[in-house]
Amino acid sequence: MKQILLLITAASVIILSGCGLFGEKEESKAAEEDPMEKYATLMTTTFNESNKLLNDFNHSLDKLYAEDISDKEFGRQVKGYVPRANEIATNLDQIMYDVDEGLYEYHRKVISLLNYQHQMILDAVEMVNNDKRPIDKQKLRNSYVEIKETQATLLQELKQTFQKLGQEGEEKD
Repeated sequence: MKQILLLITAASVIILSGCGLFGEKEESKAAEEDPMEKYATLMTTTFNESNKLLNDFNHSLDKLYAEDISDKEFGRQVKGYVPRANEIATNLDQIMYDVDEGLYEYHRKVISLLNYQHQMILDAVEMVNNDKRPIDKQKLRNSYVEIKETQATLLQELKQTFQKLGQEGEEKD
């Protein structure tokens, strides 16, 4: 599973670097003025923070599977992830009104994914708080994998969208 996670992370970096998101930093003034640069920066930060949260969650879930931690300790750890998941999802609001029309559908998908990620964390907390049923580790693992797969798809879609918008911009010039 860790190999899959490393492959997904490596693919994310390659895809993002391919569309210039991890490329050399341009002047901050240009980034502030260019909505596409601003959006690219926000997406990079968003996916980086999302990956950190998902890595932490996955690590905690692995420990629960291995019985290295108790259900209660898992619950304590996961409860600590709730504010981070919420912050990641709400960070997209800072650019909501400035999204280029060509990115609107993509932006909507990212919002949906990050809210699903937040819900997975909330579901884990709810499972821990429900003493009548055991934690559904398989459901949590399936949600995690689905989120990671969707991330990879969205990163590829972002790269393609930036390429398309760049070509349209060149045609107008």
